[in-house]
Amino acid sequence: MKSFYKFNVMTIDEFKAWLYTKEITRPVRSIHNYHTIMPHYARFSGNNHLQILREVEVNQTFENGYDEIAQHITVFPDSKIAICRDINKIPGGFNGSMQFSIRVEYIMNPVNGDCPITDNLVDYNIWLNALLCMKLNINPSAFIITNHAPAELVSGINIPTLNTALAFT
Repeated sequence: MKSFYKFNVMTIDEFKAWLYTKEITRPVRSIHNYHTIMPHYARFSGNNHLQILREVEVNQTFENGYDEIAQHITVFPDSKIAICRDINKIPGGFNGSMQFSIRVEYIMNPVNGDCPITDNLVDYNIWLNALLCMKLNINPSAFIITNHAPAELVSGINIPTLNTALAFT
């Protein structure tokens, strides 16, 4: 595990161990999967996880006015997972829509087609959401596990995905 500031970057096995020992003290009813726009996906070099996290936080606090990084968990293209925000804090989001949610962010921007969505990353998305559902004792559905849709940015409405296995598209 690599740590810097408040960020902890870990392997999948380390994340699983962390999750099963973490006490979650607030009600959580859904999982929101997002993708980053800034910093640009191409900035990830394979060994600058902590620098990217800091850039995400700076962007989110400056652009969106959040008090800190918005997401609880970040997933990198190399499948490393970072704990970014205390899971017992409400994540950053607009209109109070995230009050009962866990927010997961993927370092990618598939909207512009500028990053590969590998089978491995899709598998990690499924695995991560399944682990969170088991830990939180919630039944997965298209209304429980949602994705970051471009329409959400315009309308402010969270649009559930009908294919949670491909929550990136």
